[in-house]
Amino acid sequence: MKTVCIVEDDSLIREGLVQIINREADVSVCGELGDEEDSFKAVSELKPDLVIIDLSLESGTGLSLVKKIKAKLPKTSVLALSAHGGFFYAERAA
Repeated sequence: MKTVCIVEDDSLIREGLVQIINREADVSVCGELGDEEDSFKAVSELKPDLVIIDLSLESGTGLSLVKKIKAKLPKTSVLALSAHGGFFYAERAA
């Protein structure tokens, strides 16, 4: 079973992602968070296989969270969500 942690400050989007992911037999959501500080602590403790992160969080930036997670948990995969087009954020998240 693969585990996923979702970091999204919009509760409607977060709940939708949880419902979609939990439909899969081999994947489960192990954490749902809405801000950068709590998310980093939870991800560090939960050690999920994948973290889905909104790059535009109200408290902090998803981009800095991506970098913190990759530094502490390099084997954890990260999927960044963004309403912004182009490669601007993608290049900075690498």
